[in-house]
Amino acid sequence: MRSVTGLRPNTIWLLMAGWIGLLLAGWTAGELAKNNLTAADLEIVRDIAAVRTAGLTTLAHMFSFLASGYWVTPVTAIVFLVLYRTGRHLDAVGLGLSVIGASGLSAVDKLLVGRPRPPVEHLEAVTTSSFPSGHSTSAGALYVALLLVLLRGRPRRAVAITAGVGSAVMMAGVALSRIYLGVHYPSDVIGGLLLGSGWSLFVAFVIRRGTGAGRSGTGDLDERATTGPPPIHRQFIHRREDQTMTVRRVPPLRGGKLGSLVAIAAVATVLVGALATASALSTAGPAVAAIDPTIVSGAGPNGPKTIAPSDFVPHVHNPYFPLRPGTTFRYRGTKDGRPTIDVFHVTGRIRQILGVPCVGVSDRLFESGKLAERTTDWYAEDRQGRVWYFGEETAELSPTGKVTSTEGSWQTGVQGARPGIFMTRAPHPGQSFRQEFYRGEAEDHFRVIRLDARASVPAGHFSRALETREWTPLEPGVIDRKLYVRGIGEVSEETLKGPLETSRLLSVHKL
Repeated sequence: MRSVTGLRPNTIWLLMAGWIGLLLAGWTAGELAKNNLTAADLEIVRDIAAVRTAGLTTLAHMFSFLASGYWVTPVTAIVFLVLYRTGRHLDAVGLGLSVIGASGLSAVDKLLVGRPRPPVEHLEAVTTSSFPSGHSTSAGALYVALLLVLLRGRPRRAVAITAGVGSAVMMAGVALSRIYLGVHYPSDVIGGLLLGSGWSLFVAFVIRRGTGAGRSGTGDLDERATTGPPPIHRQFIHRREDQTMTVRRVPPLRGGKLGSLVAIAAVATVLVGALATASALSTAGPAVAAIDPTIVSGAGPNGPKTIAPSDFVPHVHNPYFPLRPGTTFRYRGTKDGRPTIDVFHVTGRIRQILGVPCVGVSDRLFESGKLAERTTDWYAEDRQGRVWYFGEETAELSPTGKVTSTEGSWQTGVQGARPGIFMTRAPHPGQSFRQEFYRGEAEDHFRVIRLDARASVPAGHFSRALETREWTPLEPGVIDRKLYVRGIGEVSEETLKGPLETSRLLSVHKL
């Protein structure tokens, strides 16, 4: 006896059991991922977020769309109708069950697991929990199911290979896009791909075997295996001219081989996925205690002891140190007796450092016309308007352009490095903080001297500048004087004690 779907009751019960089994497997994996968030899982998200560009963001949104409901639903409906109208009823039912069942697996597991989203900037709006990735689950289900439908039609070898590679690229692209957009961890997308593709393979295997199609190869006919020759498809051709009917014999499809391949692929997928997940959870690194981690401050006794990513905003609008993306500052000065030009450019890059959105600034120092030092600094502003310094990547260059030293490079959270306060929103005389702390490498301090200093530089004359003193215990006896102007930023720097260095603002160019 068959149901209205053309499937036997035993087949339907087996499908339901398999769905529940995958649901429980997904729930178990999700709980492991949620409670054993590894440093690698978190760092991959942050590292990918740090290399975002306009072009990559557009590409990520495109791949993400190709696994969204706006794409998956109409594609599934259209292919289902085409298959059903052409007599491939089992393939149509299999496709529908694959996509709908996978969506159900993702939705229920999300409710059961309840994993928070990654603590980075999300480039796409999300409302549900993180594990598993719904887009990755849909991609795994849809593109594997479509590939199996194609293979049932016995395409040419080149077409089959191209389709297989295309399906793999689509699934990988969707998975990477969800990590890039900041809405999923790597373990979320791995879990989603395994759930979706595993369910599609299971559906295909059970349907073909449960209806006898895998044995007879007759597609939707439920013919029993016999001891005689394999059954023959009979294609009836009706000729309207003479009202006659002819019968053409068509060689049978070898569905048994397809069923075996599907079974092997299903087992291989589950095994590979289990090994990959176990490896990621057990060897990636120490567990991270919280999604919104507490960060130990390096600002010194006058600053807060700890901070958290939720304390920060995704821009730097401090009046004395505004960092508007696209702004370029040019300074002229001297260093070691040689003339210098310092180009300070606020990039559009945002790097997530321990979950804090940091603005990237490119600083290039030219000595006697040649690039001598290049640095990328990372700043972030908290909700109180204070600018924090989260790290720098610096390199000194030889006259031939080769890197001679990276001394002074550091990043918050790496080898005990801590962020410091670079500028407060309402500075006042006597205020003092440590700007950075990486023991033995970066330990700069500053103190506010006054708010009414005069500054005369090539870019202009100012009467109410903020004057500070900077020093570091790593260079005893060296003290610098800096001047900042409200709405502009730093306009002058000179050494008061130690080897003479000067830098004065030449121009400011804003996009």
